[in-house]
Amino acid sequence: MNQENSFYPQLLQLGLNLPNQNSLVSCSQSDLVMIEKSLWPLYQKSLSKKPDMTELERFLGLFSYHHQDLMGQFLSQKASLSEMQRVFETHLETEHQEKFSAPIIKQLWLSSYIWLFLQGRMNLDFSLANDHATEVSKALSGVLNTEVEVMRCELNKAYYQGISAFQSSETNKPLWKKWFEKWLN
Repeated sequence: MNQENSFYPQLLQLGLNLPNQNSLVSCSQSDLVMIEKSLWPLYQKSLSKKPDMTELERFLGLFSYHHQDLMGQFLSQKASLSEMQRVFETHLETEHQEKFSAPIIKQLWLSSYIWLFLQGRMNLDFSLANDHATEVSKALSGVLNTEVEVMRCELNKAYYQGISAFQSSETNKPLWKKWFEKWLN
């Protein structure tokens, strides 16, 4: 996807860092491109239908929708994905098992990671983000053979990355602007 059909630079400007390769599910920019391709028409539509939305609000809406869609798809395929994983574990050596994974696993992981980042970036309630991280972790843990708590903590790193980006954007505002915004609210 070329630069003009990509919202990745805007996510970077918001402070997003993709999960590193040591993450439980290794993701790359090409995985983000897959998500962008599926969300691009909806993103374009939202630009024309709701031009008054901020990019942050737009991305939160897009990734909320995408997360729910992927979660539904994943849950409907979970039994077959678990069976596929069991076959890989039974018939392949450990070093080769990692080469095989269903794209929906990476997409759900990355979409959830970005969605939780956006929740933190908007300074939304942690308990809700934590509940979503727990839900995704429980769903993926059986297929990935990873502890739910380890996965939940990994996803919550994205939320805290968003909080950090929110706080740094708030410290860049002049004091008079912070006071005025607080007074208006």
